[in-house]
Amino acid sequence: MRLGGRSGTARSVVAVALLVAALAAVVLLALAPPVTALPAEWSLLPALILSTIFVRARRRDLVHAGARVAATVMQAVSPVAARLSVTAAERDAAAGAVLRALQLDPGPARALIGLAREADRDAVSQALDRMVAGTENGLVEHVFVLPRRGERRVGWFAYPGPGSDSSWRALVRDVTPDPRTPRGADHELRLLEDLNCAVIGTDREGKISSWSRAAERMLGYDAHQVLGKPMAGLVTPPEQRLVQRSLLRPLRPGGGALNLVSRFRHRYGGAVGVYLVATVRRGAQGELEGLACCLHPLDQLGEAGQVLDATGERYSSLVESAHDIIYTLGADGRLTSLNPAFETVTGWSRNDWLGRPFLDLVHPDDVVVAEERFGNMGEEGTPPPFVLRIKAHFGAWLTVEITAAPLLAEGAAGGAFGIVRDISERIRSEEALRESESRFRTLVEYAADPILVHDRAGRLLDVNHVACETLGYSREELLARTMADIDLHSGEEDWAWQGLEQGQAITLETEYRRSDGSSFPVEVRLVLIELAGEEHVLALSRDVTERKQAERRLDHLAHHDTLTGLPNRLLFRDRLDHALIKAQRSGTRLALCFLDLDRFKDVNDTLGHTMGDTVLQHTARWLREAVRQGDTVARFGGDEFVIILEEVNGADDACLVGRKILECFSQPMEVAGHRLLLGTSIGISLYPDHADDADSLLRKADSAMYRAKQQGTNRLYCLPDEAGPKRQRELDFHV
Repeated sequence: MRLGGRSGTARSVVAVALLVAALAAVVLLALAPPVTALPAEWSLLPALILSTIFVRARRRDLVHAGARVAATVMQAVSPVAARLSVTAAERDAAAGAVLRALQLDPGPARALIGLAREADRDAVSQALDRMVAGTENGLVEHVFVLPRRGERRVGWFAYPGPGSDSSWRALVRDVTPDPRTPRGADHELRLLEDLNCAVIGTDREGKISSWSRAAERMLGYDAHQVLGKPMAGLVTPPEQRLVQRSLLRPLRPGGGALNLVSRFRHRYGGAVGVYLVATVRRGAQGELEGLACCLHPLDQLGEAGQVLDATGERYSSLVESAHDIIYTLGADGRLTSLNPAFETVTGWSRNDWLGRPFLDLVHPDDVVVAEERFGNMGEEGTPPPFVLRIKAHFGAWLTVEITAAPLLAEGAAGGAFGIVRDISERIRSEEALRESESRFRTLVEYAADPILVHDRAGRLLDVNHVACETLGYSREELLARTMADIDLHSGEEDWAWQGLEQGQAITLETEYRRSDGSSFPVEVRLVLIELAGEEHVLALSRDVTERKQAERRLDHLAHHDTLTGLPNRLLFRDRLDHALIKAQRSGTRLALCFLDLDRFKDVNDTLGHTMGDTVLQHTARWLREAVRQGDTVARFGGDEFVIILEEVNGADDACLVGRKILECFSQPMEVAGHRLLLGTSIGISLYPDHADDADSLLRKADSAMYRAKQQGTNRLYCLPDEAGPKRQRELDFHV
């Protein structure tokens, strides 16, 4: 087409002139001294001139070429443009935005550069200049040394905010390799880039959340132009609705991966044919974050064989070396291509099956399923993986998992391609696992003790019938509860997790609550088990009520007199030690009464030891009735008893208790038809008046008791106060 009657020669002259002007502009910018205050827009001059050349030529093919040339020129002059257009205030504002995004206090550019690893500081400074100048349009990665987080590799990008204000914003992403990530994951991502695969991340709403350099090269869009926008909006209108619906499928439970061929719009016009693979992307805790999509460019769209050829030699090499069967079907359902894995897996030659219907390979009982899945691809997009049986050359039926994706031509499905994976071994492993789980279930159900399985949050996942019977719930009621509803000390056992995570079995004692509100002690053995790929806790519980009762009986026998039930010498000494500590802290007095029965030997010798035991039991009852609830009465051995009187005001209070005891023994004791007239001798010592330790206090009370016995029957003797004038208190009750 002629432009205003000008000849081709005239247009060429104009183009050459404009090209010379563009080169002159480049030279001007390159040679300009740093102090020259040229406007930032001058850096766009070469691109504008070159674009004018091709727009004036009105050649569509040259417009695209002009854009590429303009980009090359811009790359050449970008350092100069950055040097001229960047101001200190803009650098500081952009750096402050990056620091805020790193959750640090905003500061000047030198603060951001100072955080970088020494080897990266120059690169960080240059990248910051390019971002402020507008010549850097994607995330750059550098190593920063961050407070409390140490050395981290960070992808970062600063860009001006909307409107005319001077605010800056920033995107940051921690890309430090995770040690938990399987080795080789980074290499696989680099391999995708090397294979010219554009990696795009989306959130759960289908909006673009990450944009790789390969995506920028493939489709021409910078990261800030697409981040936050629907990915389906990049698809050409005829196929947009189908792709938008298909991108939702992997996000559904059991949705599987997405495989399809479609066309994406290029920034500078036209469409790019791509092979799209998408799978779900999860966070560190397993939560669904969105999709990870890989776009591989195709030279043209059409028959499946042409599509595979168009992906290039590297992609073909991957197909040829794959261990799984990769196939393509024509619109009539016939096999149009098979990789060598077909021969390895099935034993058939590829030439025997190319051109034949795929359904001829399928088991007769599975043909209906295959027809339904392949037939609905045009309407519903990529179906989830499904399982079929196919015929092997050696006569067996192989169980395989099939993924299928539609081949799109002008928005309509024109065939299919996908992967066939032999899962016979996996099926056998799953059957073995089911048998193992069945044996485990049998052992759990027939166990004699309650068994509970719960997760880290305490939610009950499984219980046996003994647990239901012991706790008084039905299985459904128990599974609707948590360990906090059952274990009275549930929140106090967090320490056990550390041992469980180290592979140890933990044994502890706690209390379980029944449905009626009653509780009982249990001994629980905790082990960590794996179910459905997740770690759970298996709690083997045993009711230890009888053992606890036996322990209490043994403890009582060890610390109490079997005849009278009073504390024995061991428990008495423990209580005396505690009483002295309490008296020392509170500054109070404590009295010790040592008693010995009078004429008890005569009872044993004349009436027998059985009668003597009965007398001791009556004596224990009298003594308990004579003292306060918190005082201690102990049998020291034979016919000797000791009383601890706490918080007394002095000797008068202790003597008052002594008088009460003597009055009891002044009356006859009725025992088995006998009226026995006994007596007792009481010696009293006080803390801190007479001694300040248990042994001395007991020894002085014993000495006072012998002084009382020397005075006659039924007498009390309290030691005189060693710190003051001597006083003796004697009470003589004659029987």
